[in-house]
Amino acid sequence: MLRVSSRSAVVRSLLSGIRRQSTKDATVEDWTINPLELGEENVSHMYCVPSGDVKTVFPTSLPSQFSTQTTSIGEMCWILRRQSYQMMQELKSFDATQPHNFRYLLYGADGSGKTICLHQVLHYCVKAGWLVVFVPGGLYYIYILCGPLISSHSLIPLVFSWTHSDRELRPSTRVPGTFDQPDTATAWLKAFRTLNSHFTSQVLCSV
Repeated sequence: MLRVSSRSAVVRSLLSGIRRQSTKDATVEDWTINPLELGEENVSHMYCVPSGDVKTVFPTSLPSQFSTQTTSIGEMCWILRRQSYQMMQELKSFDATQPHNFRYLLYGADGSGKTICLHQVLHYCVKAGWLVVFVPGGLYYIYILCGPLISSHSLIPLVFSWTHSDRELRPSTRVPGTFDQPDTATAWLKAFRTLNSHFTSQVLCSV
């Protein structure tokens, strides 16, 4: 049985195998990197997400197995995928004043890492000051002025879950012949507020 003195030791043990270099004096903090500071040298290497970002950026959207592992270790660490880094570089050079409408397609077999790749890009966008609109069911629409980053996941599971569920429905008081889903709307708005906490104090909304 492997015995360790702390959860940091577990992370150091994992990281040493990935980095293939001595981590005798390393701590979790040494591996924590702001996504805005990631470079080519970090590709295919392990890094840790700042603890303050875990609950803010990834409240409920992480794959259940990965979320369980993160809870067990006490830190969120993952390998920077080249596809994630390439998308970050493209977004970094994005010019909202130009008539571009970028779309990025993530594809691959189940378990190939599309979701983690998308979350790494999501983390970058939040730290870079983008407004992120989260749609439950595996979809993220990330907007900065006129430039969206759109994932390739199907809309079918999302639409089906919103229209074929046992959640409460109420006749709309604003649009006759339609229905409101207050529970779903409340949960979505809370997630949106948490994810875009860097914007809520700056944006004025009125009806």
